[in-house]
Amino acid sequence: MKYISSNIKVLRQEARLSFEDLSLITSIEVEKLKLFEKGKMVPTEEEVRLLCKPLRISYDDIIERNILQERNDAGKRMRKSADRNNYNWYLGDRKVFALYLIYFILVILGLVILSITSKVTNIDLFLIKENNIILPTTWIEAVLSSYIVMSYPVGVCFLVWLLIKIRYRFAWWHIFWLSFVISLIPVVGVIAMLPSIGYSFYKSIIKRGKN
Repeated sequence: MKYISSNIKVLRQEARLSFEDLSLITSIEVEKLKLFEKGKMVPTEEEVRLLCKPLRISYDDIIERNILQERNDAGKRMRKSADRNNYNWYLGDRKVFALYLIYFILVILGLVILSITSKVTNIDLFLIKENNIILPTTWIEAVLSSYIVMSYPVGVCFLVWLLIKIRYRFAWWHIFWLSFVISLIPVVGVIAMLPSIGYSFYKSIIKRGKN
C-alpha cells in the first residue's frame, strides 16, 4: 500500500467526488478520508474495498499501482507526441495559451505605462482644461485617462475576436456596418476592457489554452 494515499486522491479527483460525496457512498468518515489522502492514516483492507467501486478501480490496482506517476508519465508522452494537437483538450493549445497571455500582459502593461507616464509628466491624456490651463493629473485621473486611451486597441481586438468566433465571411456590403462599428470602437473598448482582461486571464492562466 505504498501509493494508496496518492491513489485515493487522484482517483477521487478524477471521479469528481468531494470528501462528503465519497463518505456518503462508502460510510467512511470525512476526517478519515482526509487522513488517508495525506498519508497520515492507512486504510484497512475493508475500507480500501469500499473505496474501489466509487473510484472505479480494482483492489489489486489501487494497492499496487502508482496512479499519480502513471498520469504524469502519460502527460509527458502526450506533450512530446507528434500528435500532440489531438490532446489539446487535456494539455491545452499552445497558440491559444500564448494569444490570450500576450493580450493580457500587453493590456495591463499598456495601462500601467500610460498611467505612470501621464502622472510623472503631469500631462492629462484627456487634456482637461480649466481657464485654458491643463490640470495636474492625479493617480485616479491618470488611470482613467489611460483606460480610455487603451480602449481603442482593446475595441479593435474585441471586434477581431468576435468576427473570428462567429466565423465571419466578408461581403462588400458589410463595409457599411463595419465602418459604423469601428467608429464606436473606443466605446466598445471601454465596455469590453475589464471583461476581456478577465477572460484572457481565465483562458491563459487558469485554463492554459484548454477548451
